[in-house]
Amino acid sequence: MLSARLLRRQLLSSARRPPAALRQLHAAPKEKLFDKILVANRGEIAVRVMRTCKKLGIKTVAVYSEPDVNSVAVRMADEAVCVGPAPSSQSYLSIPKIVEAVKATGAQAVHPGYGFLSENKDFCEALEAIGVAFIGPGHEAIQAMGDKIESKQLAMDAGVNTIPGFLGEIDTPDEAVKVAQEIGYPVMIKASAGGGGKGMRVAYNDEEVRMGYRLSKEEAASSFGDDRMFLEKFIEDPRHIEIQLIADSHGNVVALPERECSIQRRNQKVIEEAPSVLLDPETRLAMGKQAAMLARKVGYVSAGTVEFLCDKHKNFYFLEMNTRLQVEHPVTELISKVDLVEQMIRVAAGHELPKELVEGPVKIHGWAMESRVYAEDPLRGFLPSIGRLLQYEEPAHLPGVRVDSGVNEGSDISMFYDPMISKLITYGKDRSECLARMKTALDNYVIRGPGNNVAFLQDVYRHPRFVSGKITTKFIEEEYPDGFDGVKLTAPEVEDLRVVGTIMHLKKTRASSQISGRIQSTPAEGFGSFDSLNGDELEFVSDQAGVVPRLRAIAPGLSSQELIALAEHNDLKNLGAQLSVSIDGPFGESKPVVVVEIEVENKRHRTETVTLALVDNKWHVVGNVDWSLNGPLFKASYAKQDGAADQPLASQMLQTLPEGFRLQFHGAVHDVVVRNELEAAYGKHMQPKPEVDTSNLLLCPMPGMLISVAVEVGQYVELGQELAVVEAMKMQNVLRSEKRGVIKSIGRAAGDSLKVDEVILDESAVYKLHTDSSCSSSPTIIGFQESPPPSCSAITTCSSVNIDGEKLYWDRACASDTYDDLSAAAYGEKPYVLMEIYESGQECKKLLSGAAFLADGSCLVTDNGASSMKVSLYADGSATFLTYRGTSCSGTVVKSTKVTKASISSHSCENGALKFYSGSATTATTATTTDGSDKTISTTTSQSPCSFESSVHLTVAITATLALATTLY
Repeated sequence: MLSARLLRRQLLSSARRPPAALRQLHAAPKEKLFDKILVANRGEIAVRVMRTCKKLGIKTVAVYSEPDVNSVAVRMADEAVCVGPAPSSQSYLSIPKIVEAVKATGAQAVHPGYGFLSENKDFCEALEAIGVAFIGPGHEAIQAMGDKIESKQLAMDAGVNTIPGFLGEIDTPDEAVKVAQEIGYPVMIKASAGGGGKGMRVAYNDEEVRMGYRLSKEEAASSFGDDRMFLEKFIEDPRHIEIQLIADSHGNVVALPERECSIQRRNQKVIEEAPSVLLDPETRLAMGKQAAMLARKVGYVSAGTVEFLCDKHKNFYFLEMNTRLQVEHPVTELISKVDLVEQMIRVAAGHELPKELVEGPVKIHGWAMESRVYAEDPLRGFLPSIGRLLQYEEPAHLPGVRVDSGVNEGSDISMFYDPMISKLITYGKDRSECLARMKTALDNYVIRGPGNNVAFLQDVYRHPRFVSGKITTKFIEEEYPDGFDGVKLTAPEVEDLRVVGTIMHLKKTRASSQISGRIQSTPAEGFGSFDSLNGDELEFVSDQAGVVPRLRAIAPGLSSQELIALAEHNDLKNLGAQLSVSIDGPFGESKPVVVVEIEVENKRHRTETVTLALVDNKWHVVGNVDWSLNGPLFKASYAKQDGAADQPLASQMLQTLPEGFRLQFHGAVHDVVVRNELEAAYGKHMQPKPEVDTSNLLLCPMPGMLISVAVEVGQYVELGQELAVVEAMKMQNVLRSEKRGVIKSIGRAAGDSLKVDEVILDESAVYKLHTDSSCSSSPTIIGFQESPPPSCSAITTCSSVNIDGEKLYWDRACASDTYDDLSAAAYGEKPYVLMEIYESGQECKKLLSGAAFLADGSCLVTDNGASSMKVSLYADGSATFLTYRGTSCSGTVVKSTKVTKASISSHSCENGALKFYSGSATTATTATTTDGSDKTISTTTSQSPCSFESSVHLTVAITATLALATTLY
């Protein structure tokens, strides 16, 4: 039921002012608009729409689900209405509840934002039925463009370039395979009602089509309530470029400059920029013209986006049209100086677009980039993360930076909605300046609580290929084929990190000394004066706490490079404090750092302390340090001994360690430990703590619902095999095995709700022993072994075989007794025998080719009972005989004999005797040995003698059969 209580809220003082870039856009004309607008959305887009409404003097109404009661959007709105519980289907997607909220508040118009009901024709019609304006296109255009099959046909009719494909609806996986084969691989499987990267899969073969069809269909049904599917040719290595349109009801259609959205992961946009590096003016004009042709074809009104795929030759093809405001609209606003939300409101009120837009062309002003900051874990396959924002500081104060968000410190990122935290947008006069500002903004963006993708974004922006602009939609797939494993700092950046950790250590140590009253700064005796290079003196100041030597400059206004020259001239490296700084904890790489401090007078005629640190014989100068003890963000100005000007420096402290800090620097996380020389010497004798091994467990990487489990207890699984499917944020995520293994246990069932790191199943890593693959197209698996037993060096415990180039092991105690059955399954009616042994009065035991263990593990006893023997035969053709005193095959090994493959090529058993086939001998030979105490061998031979010796009484027959040997090995 709709809450009858309307929450009237005044805009809190904490609400952020509109970004400067938007304040420069077209001022709202003095014309009749709406008195009150309901924003049918949540999060950052709701806040974004309300900002423009506030600028235009329009009151706003927020709708919210129960978990969003304290959201920024609710506090910002003039009124707020609860529309239901957390699930979107019962709140933000409930047309009756939204319509009731409109009626109850008297709103004259509704802005849908993006997502949810923004492209729902039924919602549009419901508002039209009660005389309320929908700030967006009419329901006819929504319906036409929302159906991907129909929209493609309309684009073709309008003369827009389209991708070859099958326009009909595909009902079964088999039909999908047939169509894919006709079109030619690769193909794109798409949901007709899809969008936002959902319900889409690329397939390169029949098997991928079947799986992709199933997953996309399920995803589409869950996300859109419409599981119709179609296929089209997948354009390889394309760029995703789109044209922003704005059209009014007076026949005016304006195409704004393009934006590029090629940096995508799983068809979900990650980074956008405007304009595109690829396009020239002619291509830009042609794309805008075709986009406008399509808009006119469907009678489009309001803001919309026509998306194209563009190849390296600048050929472009229609992808789809989004009948709403796009997530990435800010980059277009910044380079065109058009407030798109304002124009949507004006158009919905019946006004014409501004004359300067209609007469065009719209000029491009500078460059803009947008980063989608998500609550997800890039190190775990970008799986969604949830939780409370424990610390949250946006870098909106930096020049050229805009942050669109709907959260603040204390906000919860819920499993029920899209995991986007914010959109970080930067603007510059050109791409280079824009990119530099983005890197700085990301360095200064503090997010604690749920996992986030800031480090991954920083890594992308550092990538040479991105910097050069040579990107495609496969950029992430190609540059991160094995996923993201963290930012790798360059050697100079590691030096910078050592300096940051050193300065933080000094500040912390000095603060502790001040608290204890142990610190004083007084002129020191015995050091004399220092030459400042300009005739003035430098006074040496001694810290009683012994933190670090300090100089006081008499002459003010020394630049960073002048300070470095001063340090070199006075040989300060022999005066400074000697520290040892380790990266990656006390057991990481350690380097000496020499530190001195100089008190100088800055431009404001105030005294500040500048730190000089010598790392790898290079001075680094750090000033203007802004860091509160244990605060999350360290900021400073920075210069190196290379003549460059001062640069901003930022690092984030994630955790205080006993001897240092865990820092995030340019996205890379490292433990920095700072010690004096004595502490470093003692630290070398410490041992690291062992880590808990969870490698055998399949842990849920995100909160969500377990949709299916694809394996059973006891089942062997290969590397990459599907284990389970977890749904989160309406996306189905397939969890695959990261190794060969056997399923030991399954702890959860389909339909269960899962938390992060909750155990789904236990998969033990195993080695697989199987039959010789040369003898069968489907080798029979004869057993599994988790790991080589500790005593594998003793043949009595285990044996080994070579399978697929690996040394694999088998525990004899687990050996199956059904060797004949296994043999028959692998080789049909003529099993090949690898080895047979005997004991007086006992039948021969048969071992299957490829197995490497003693038949049933029995102990062979000599005829006289004085000794016993175990025999191990390896699949590489070698054998080992171990002889023991006594009859139990235990205790001291009195003799160990190894027989090489060169001596034994094949084996057989005849008349109850162990036989080895070897060499080219054609006549049987008998060899007799004495017991173990004698260690001698007597041989009778007709052609070639036995090439091994044993201390057990047995008979050996040697005969030639090279063909069999070839089969066995």
